[in-house]
Amino acid sequence: MNSRAKDFLKQLQLNQKVSDQIIQIWSDENSSVYQEPRSGFLRGIDFYHPDELIKIMTNDFKVFQNKFGEFPNILDPKFLGEKLVYSKYFRQFKVPQSGNKLKTPYFIPSELMTTFRTADVLWKSNTPSLPPAGFLEHGEYYFKSNTGSGRYLLLKFPLNYAQTELAKSKATEWLHSTYGLAIGEWWYNTFESAILIEEKINTHWSSVSINVFCVRGVVKAYLLHQKDPGDQKWLFNSDWTQINFRDEISEKMPSEYLPDDESKNKIVRYSLLIGKNISFARFDYLVSSDLELFLLEVTFSPNGGYSSLPMDLQYEIGEMWDHKSHDQVVE
Repeated sequence: MNSRAKDFLKQLQLNQKVSDQIIQIWSDENSSVYQEPRSGFLRGIDFYHPDELIKIMTNDFKVFQNKFGEFPNILDPKFLGEKLVYSKYFRQFKVPQSGNKLKTPYFIPSELMTTFRTADVLWKSNTPSLPPAGFLEHGEYYFKSNTGSGRYLLLKFPLNYAQTELAKSKATEWLHSTYGLAIGEWWYNTFESAILIEEKINTHWSSVSINVFCVRGVVKAYLLHQKDPGDQKWLFNSDWTQINFRDEISEKMPSEYLPDDESKNKIVRYSLLIGKNISFARFDYLVSSDLELFLLEVTFSPNGGYSSLPMDLQYEIGEMWDHKSHDQVVE
């Protein structure tokens, strides 16, 4: 059998594994797939056309197999990675808030409104443009897309020619390309794409976000991510003991990057208030130089759904996360 024939056979087998699970789910007359989503919510099975859904799920299964060495079991998912795949298609997501950086303040509960905030958005546009000269004070700002991961630039105003051209090029790219559709992250495509300029929060060190994995607001792990300069990540369990990622041994994190005790306590308390009505999410924070805590974003499918957390932790989170329970409407 030649290589092309082998590849075709593998694709047929993969399609069969996807369709077998889908058929079993749809064959159950009491399945939730026959129920309409609640008002203001949507599922992947509602968003994608049936023909497209099979293709997307097949691709998703294939990427999952490359990451984990096996196909996900969405009929009876056990660990975090499997439950994230299930959630892409069957979890009801609040739209258009989910995944929209301009809507992050929506997730801050009323009892925290006076003490907790997101970074200020100073300018936004739905066209690949830049603010007029003199609109911003001299200094550094984040230039971002309102959707997706890794779509940002740190710019220093006033811009030089090279920065201006780079920003315009990125703005065009971000505004005219979809994000996440091929791997089931459809919710990023339920709102209008925009670009924005956001205040740069001053910190004592290079920007290190504190990304918190939560089940119903209960902290299960911390991922500390230094984006500038470089791209370094460190993983901690809920008691702040550093642990390794699933596929790699991490270097010890410099102690000066760790948040102070007061900020650690705030993160636990705020996460519970934000997440008590959300079955699973990752809440990303930043601590400023004057120890103010900021909410950066709420992520429902970290790392595209292909979690890099160690497997024992993934099973622990999976056991705790009731993936069929509903998130509550935040008013």
